[in-house]
Amino acid sequence: MQESTKIIIPPLNKYKLYIFDLDGTLYDQQILRRIIFRKILAGLVKLKYSFTEIRIIGEFRRQRELHKGYSSDNLEAEQYSWCADKLKIPLERVKKTIDHFIFRFPLQFLHQSKYKNIDRVFATLKDLKLKTAVYSDYPAKEKLEALNLNIDLHVCSMDSSIAQLKPNASGLLKICNALNIPKDETVFIGDREDTDGESARMAGTDFIKVNVKEARRGDFFSAFQKKLISAYD
Repeated sequence: MQESTKIIIPPLNKYKLYIFDLDGTLYDQQILRRIIFRKILAGLVKLKYSFTEIRIIGEFRRQRELHKGYSSDNLEAEQYSWCADKLKIPLERVKKTIDHFIFRFPLQFLHQSKYKNIDRVFATLKDLKLKTAVYSDYPAKEKLEALNLNIDLHVCSMDSSIAQLKPNASGLLKICNALNIPKDETVFIGDREDTDGESARMAGTDFIKVNVKEARRGDFFSAFQKKLISAYD
């Protein structure tokens, strides 16, 4: 029997703006990565891909983690240079690999990785006429389209007005200002305490941590929706 963990969702009645992280918060990264890994292995067998692609993907993600909070006006370009320099691989090959395996190829599998009851949460937020946004370290537009989720605003750490990886205050404050909602009436929902939670603390917004185990079962966002309905009833 699967052990249950406690779902912690505070009262929601004071919030007018709900900002969500994307990767790992709206969909299950573990499921998506398993799918992509299987596709790459199949490609290796057919000689379509090589182990270099696997090395690039792994190192790109590792460098992103090592540079948490990093700020630069040239961040968009530097994220590829970190990986290329470490692996001694031409920059253009790194860009091409990441563009395919991180930004484009996974889109077709996102819908089957989406957490259960996410659609119900966003439908309820819309019915209640509450504002919604996404703040992600990665571009969100195409992913949100693949997930079939409609929101009021999406912001990325790569945007020139932010140019800083999480944790930072800029992304959340940009959304608050753009939607004209005070930060004390805003909550950020994310799956990581070290990036999402810290960003919320830096910006002065509240934070709700997604319980990933319960999200996989569908229980977390089911409870979240019930809290929403009761908060604004």
